[in-house]
Formats: sequence, structure tokens, C-alpha cells
Amino acid sequence: MFYGWKTGLLRLVVAVSAAMFGFMVANQLYDPLGRLFSAAAVMQVPNVFMGLAYLFLFCLSAGFWFIAIRKMYPYSRLVDPEVGGPVWLLDRFGGLLMGTVLGIMLAIATVGVVELLVFYPWPALMPQPARDVIHVAFRDAGLVRGLFSDTPWLAQLASAWVPGVAIAQEAQALP
Repeated sequence: MFYGWKTGLLRLVVAVSAAMFGFMVANQLYDPLGRLFSAAAVMQVPNVFMGLAYLFLFCLSAGFWFIAIRKMYPYSRLVDPEVGGPVWLLDRFGGLLMGTVLGIMLAIATVGVVELLVFYPWPALMPQPARDVIHVAFRDAGLVRGLFSDTPWLAQLASAWVPGVAIAQEAQALP
């Protein structure tokens, strides 16, 4: 929210659109890339490379989108940075709201990537009991519980774009 207040509405629209682009690209391409990584490591699919591929594609595509838009439109402020006026207030409060949306999206991405990383087998770096502890901690975290109980429509939407959220949602339904 603070980042949104400081940067303004248009810059946050670019950041939110970059996160959405990252979700779309990662959701479509993480499985083939994870399988390619697994084949290179001579490991059976699915494994930890599925989560790493999702994280890699999300960061790469969001960063690419953000840089491409910023290069095309370098003056991405509604107003000058001087304080005052109704347009300045619109810019700042719009940025504040979009900053909130961006924060929620990044929290969902974090939950999704961590769930993907701990759900699938690791080569030998992290034993199963440690992964189970992380999985249970994320499943029972207040953010995840709130996502599934307070805003089920948001969880349903997020699970369509972030496979790790679907995994956490299924685990939440289990006793």
C-alpha cells in the first residue's frame, strides 16, 4: 500500500498487469519447463522442479512485462510529484488501492509457489518430514485460512492461475 501511495496509480497498474501476465505465462508453461528440468536432472516427474519452473517463469515474465511497458511509457505518472490538487489525490489513492491489489496478488503467488515447492519430492536436499512441516504451516497460516474461509471466490479464482493454491485448497478440505 505504501509503495502504491508513493508511486501512483499508473505505475501500479503496470505492476499489477505484470503480475497478472506472470501468472498467465507461468500457469501455461511451468509444466513443460518443469518436465524439461526434470529430464535434465534425470528425475521422475512431478518433483521440485515443477515449483521452481513456476517461480522462474513468473519472475521472468513479470519482469519482462514490467520492463517492456516501462520502456514504452517512461512518463507513467498522472501528475507531477508536487503535492496538492484533486488529480494528485486521485493518483495517490488509486495507487494505494492498486498497491493493496498487488500485495494480495504477491501473497497468493508466495503461497502458491511454496506449496508447489514442498508438495513434490526433492532429490535429497529437504527430507519429507521437513516438507510436511512447511506444508502444514502454510495450510494452517492465517493468510491461507482467511483466503479460503473469508473469500472463497478469490481462492477459486487464484487456484485457476496458481496451481499451488489449488494444492493448499485441497489440503485445507482434508481433516
